[in-house]
Amino acid sequence: MSAKQVISLLKAQAAQAFNRDLEHRHNNKRPTCDSYIINPARRKFLSWRSRLTEDIAPGEGQDTPAAREDSVSKKYALAVIEALLVTVLWSSSWVIIKFGLKDIPPITFSGLRYTLASLILLGIIMSRADYRSAARRQSRRWWRQITSYGIVFVAITQGTQFVALALLPAITVSLLLNLTPLIVLVLGATFLREVPSLTQVGLIVLAVVGAMLYFYPAGVPASETLGVAVVILSLVANAVSSVMGRSINRDRIAPPLVVTGISMAFGAILLVVAGL
Repeated sequence: MSAKQVISLLKAQAAQAFNRDLEHRHNNKRPTCDSYIINPARRKFLSWRSRLTEDIAPGEGQDTPAAREDSVSKKYALAVIEALLVTVLWSSSWVIIKFGLKDIPPITFSGLRYTLASLILLGIIMSRADYRSAARRQSRRWWRQITSYGIVFVAITQGTQFVALALLPAITVSLLLNLTPLIVLVLGATFLREVPSLTQVGLIVLAVVGAMLYFYPAGVPASETLGVAVVILSLVANAVSSVMGRSINRDRIAPPLVVTGISMAFGAILLVVAGL
């Protein structure tokens, strides 16, 4: 429960206890000389009690199904907003990458980018005791998963995206990568046992149709064949890494920031070495 709910629950319990005390006194017909009128302490208590019980709605502060459902809805809405923010930042960064690729080789550029990002995240992890503890208590199996995830998601996926952006227009790369949800749908249903809703399927079909309309009539210029092949590799790696990331974070063994920071560091190291 939140702090507000705890306070509300304490208010309700205090009010109930005081009402029971008044009823008990009334039934036992206590002398009126003990009333709050001539008892400053009781008068002060009643004033405090009135402030506690004011504006308390029935059921407020209780862990009801409606309250739990409202909490889940808020968390879901926050997750959707975060996903939209990531999408905006990720997509807009491609324009900046195109400018940088004029002077820096793609693998080196991607290695520098994710090395800087991983250093920032690792700094945050090291600054918090709970994050450090979460990383230290993980098993060897978890570290193997994180290493594999970093290689696929950062080294392969992001490295090939930078190479593709050096070979193709940003809009072409973006539209081809829009096919990622189609592969994620199949892999997620197969390995994670997560069945998509009809709305999700409809949106995926819409994205695929949009990409097909953009490339209609079908055909790839000879000068773009290599770039398209690199994008397809990035597409598959992106889908696989999405399923891997979902599998790791779904278990909630470690905070998502710890997973992201450590896996990114492994992938960034590989990119830097490959770019030398």
